[in-house]
Amino acid sequence: MILSETKSICPTCLKVVDAQIADINGKIILQKNCPQHGQFKDEYWGDTNHYKRIIQYSKKGTPPANPKTKRDKGCPTDCGLCNEHETQTVLGVVDVTDRCNLRCPICFAKAGEHEKKDPTKEEIEKALDALRNTKPTPTLAIQYSGGEPSTRDDLPQLVKLAKTKGFQQVIVSTNGLRIANEPGYAKKLWNAGMNVLYLQFDGLEDGIYVKLRGKPLLKEKIREIENCRREGFRHIVLVVTFAKGVNDHAVGSIIRFAMENKDVVRGIVVQPVSYTGRAKMGERITTYDFISLTEKQTNGKIKKEDFLPLNLMGVVYSFMSHVNKKPKPDMTFHPCCGMGTYLLSTPNGYEPINRVLPAQELLKTLEDYIEASEKKDSKRRAVLSLTLLKQIALIKHPLLKKQLVEALLKRSYKPLKKVFLKEAVFVGCMHFMDPYNFDLSRVRKCGVHYATSDGRLIPFCSYNVFHRK
Repeated sequence: MILSETKSICPTCLKVVDAQIADINGKIILQKNCPQHGQFKDEYWGDTNHYKRIIQYSKKGTPPANPKTKRDKGCPTDCGLCNEHETQTVLGVVDVTDRCNLRCPICFAKAGEHEKKDPTKEEIEKALDALRNTKPTPTLAIQYSGGEPSTRDDLPQLVKLAKTKGFQQVIVSTNGLRIANEPGYAKKLWNAGMNVLYLQFDGLEDGIYVKLRGKPLLKEKIREIENCRREGFRHIVLVVTFAKGVNDHAVGSIIRFAMENKDVVRGIVVQPVSYTGRAKMGERITTYDFISLTEKQTNGKIKKEDFLPLNLMGVVYSFMSHVNKKPKPDMTFHPCCGMGTYLLSTPNGYEPINRVLPAQELLKTLEDYIEASEKKDSKRRAVLSLTLLKQIALIKHPLLKKQLVEALLKRSYKPLKKVFLKEAVFVGCMHFMDPYNFDLSRVRKCGVHYATSDGRLIPFCSYNVFHRK
C-alpha cells in the first residue's frame, strides 16, 4: 500500500525520478522507477507501525532568509542553499583535508584516493564566514571533517579561528590515532577551543575494526579515551558506523562502555552504513534496526519507545531561545533523519530520560508556549507556565528537576549543564542517505550542511551523493 509520494534519484544515472513510500509486508519500502534503468526498491524503515508513529512529528521549518542560489533545475541540483530549502543550518561541516592515515573500506568520502591539496586557511575562512552569515540566525555549531583533520598540523589554529568567528560549538571529527599516539594533542585542541571530539568508535572487538577500518584498532581507541581523560578533556562522542553482520551485535556493549566512561563520554551517535564512496552495496540496516537491537541487547532497559525524533528534542532548544531572547536555528529535521534519547545516571545504573519525566506532555506544553509567545498571547502563556510547573513537579530525577527549575528562573541553559554534561549520556542514530534510499523530502529538511569556499551550503547527503569530488 502506498503511503505517500516523493521524489528520489536513480542509483545508476542519478537523475531525479518519482518515488513512493509504501507499506510492504509490514516494512516501509522506497520504490521508484527510472525510464532508462528500471525499477528499484530499498528498505526505508524496518516497521510500518513505528514509522507511522514517528512521521506524525514532521514540523514546518524556517527556511533560510538569504538563500545563496535560486531554483533552476530543482532539488537536489541547485544546492547553495536554494530558496526551496525548508530548514536552517543547525550544524555546518567543513572538510579541512582529503588526506587520511587510514584506508577504511567503508569511507563515504573516499579519503586519500586522490592527490588533492588541502584547502588553504583563507578558503576555510570563507566557508566559516558563509555559515556565520546565514539568516535569520547565524550558524552556531561547526564540525571540522575530512579526510582525517588531525593530519593537518594547523588544526588547533583552525579550531581557534572558528572560535574567533563566533561559533559556540566547535566539533572535530577524528579517528583518534593522533590523539592515541601523541600525548598532549587532545589538550592542544581543547585549549584552542574545541568543545566536542567526534571519535570514530565501532565497537570493543578488533575483528570489527579489521572489517570496517582495515586493521585492528581497539588498543588505540582505548588509549585515545584514556589520553583525553588524563588531559582533562570531558566531551567525547563515540561515532559508530553500523553495518549488518559486522557490529550489529555490539550495540549493548557500546552503551555499557559509554556509561562506564561517562566522566569523559558525552554521547553515542550511530550511523548506519550508507552506500556512497568506497562502501559496497550490502544488506540494508536502518534506524529502526538499531533501536530494536538496543532494546534487545539492553534486555529492555532501553525500549524502542524511549527514542524520539531529533526534531522533537529541538523543541527544548527553540523554547529556551524564546525564553532568553537569543534566537537559534530551528531544529526542524525530517523525523526519519535521526532519533535519540538521553540516559540519566541513577543509583541503579541509568534510566532513559522519558522514564523520569512526562516527555511527550512536556514537549507539547513547550510547543504551545512558543506559539503563544509568537502570538503575544500573555493569558495563554501564563496558563501554560502553570502547566509546565505541574509537569516539572512530576520529574522523578531530583537533580534534573532542580536544575530545570533553575534554568527557567535564570532563562539560561547553564544550570542544565550540571545534568547533561555530568550525569547523562546521549544515545542517537542518524542514517545518512545514498542513491538507493535517497528521499528529497528529507533533503529539503536537512539541517546539517557542508560549507564550501565559494560560499555555498549543501545538505550533507546531497553533498556526498552529488558534489563530493
